[in-house]
Amino acid sequence: MNPLIILFLFFIGINSYASSNLDETTNKISAILEESEINLKDFSFSFQNVEHQTPLISVNSKQKRHPASLIKIITTLVALELLGPNFKWETIFSTDGQVVNNSLNGNLFVKGGGDPFLTIEDIWKIVYEFRKLDIQHIKGNIFLDNTIFSDMNVSANNFGTRLYEVNPNALMTNFKWMDFLIQINSSGVEISHFPPFKNIHIKNFLKVTNKSCISKNIKLKFEESAVKNNVLISGEIPKSCKKYKLSRSILTPEDYFFSLLQFIWETNNNGQFPTKYSLKKYDPNLKVLIKWQSRPLASIVRSTNKWSNNLMSKTLLYSLGSHQVKKTDSTVVERGLQLVNSFLAKNELASETLRLVDGSGLEREVRASTDDITSVLNFAWKRDIRPEFVSSLSIAGKDGTTRNLFKNLSLGNAARIKTGTLKGVISAGGYVFSKSGNIYSFAAIFNSTNLNKDHARNSLGEIIKTLIEKY
Repeated sequence: MNPLIILFLFFIGINSYASSNLDETTNKISAILEESEINLKDFSFSFQNVEHQTPLISVNSKQKRHPASLIKIITTLVALELLGPNFKWETIFSTDGQVVNNSLNGNLFVKGGGDPFLTIEDIWKIVYEFRKLDIQHIKGNIFLDNTIFSDMNVSANNFGTRLYEVNPNALMTNFKWMDFLIQINSSGVEISHFPPFKNIHIKNFLKVTNKSCISKNIKLKFEESAVKNNVLISGEIPKSCKKYKLSRSILTPEDYFFSLLQFIWETNNNGQFPTKYSLKKYDPNLKVLIKWQSRPLASIVRSTNKWSNNLMSKTLLYSLGSHQVKKTDSTVVERGLQLVNSFLAKNELASETLRLVDGSGLEREVRASTDDITSVLNFAWKRDIRPEFVSSLSIAGKDGTTRNLFKNLSLGNAARIKTGTLKGVISAGGYVFSKSGNIYSFAAIFNSTNLNKDHARNSLGEIIKTLIEKY
């Protein structure tokens, strides 16, 4: 037989097999959705070889949907590209005085740099750095500069006491995290807090019940009082719970930073620290005592994507904006968005279906199609920052937001995933390392007002497992 005919028949066979395989997979996806009672119109899906231009599988893939935290892959990618994996935020401590006999005879000035991961451990280390400078007591005043994001124009409606509601600030520390420890004893309910700031006053209105200690019987209401630094905790808690922890974000970022620094400073060798602070613009001519650097951006991106940290993703957008030359009437958020959108347009990733708002995916106006997401994933795969970007995604069933989600599917290390969840939204996107040795990008978005999230997550796991096995 003519060799050309043999070659022709060979390729016909390959294409027929591929077409049959795709049809079988598409039918399998439809069956999974039907079994989970999910309407196909509420689902979008894209699946594509990272080296190819067109998707292998598309289901409503160009439809504009709310991606929730899946949009963070764009914020983190652009930050890695434009700021660089080794970018660091700086918190600068300076003085106009002199160190004499273990005391700083002068004022201490702190310029916040917007570090999104300045933790309680970091503050301990910073205090230790002061001790190494032979500074145990401060005899002057404390001045804080919080202006790096001062024009961020965040609506008051965006602030809340939940940890995921925290917004960026030049002096953000420890996510403004406060643990309220509730203990039930014979005399009633006692509430303590950690860190044990002296300026926090708790109003305890909790009632003890005889119900069983399960989540639906624990009904707590937390609110910050109109009186500064007063918190009100009310509601019901079963006596059988004995101990319970309620974590919230409280105080202004400036109050929290000052209170944490004061607490650790005074705890360490009975150091003397001022009782209050003032806000003042930083003078670059001051004598620098300590330049505290954050973890590198690559590490922040890992935490952002693996754990879907809203504060960190917003801070990335604000930091991009703060490095832009300020234009008239533009906020740091607007400048950050302009920079992201310019990057997307320059690299042919912009589309009519893609809209960012705050970098985190929390805002209801955020939109993307699954084709938008896979285009970004395929682009990232070919860039120099690929190691940092891919390693920031959760290993399905092993860490991050998917550590419990897919742990029963035995996926090994075959999928790297970023997830998203909001009311009426379940989303996921990332890379699949198939048994054939090929690498694919995928994105899935479920949007429905009456979405059963458990059904959506289960169907998503089955779809990913199918892709790994068949391709």
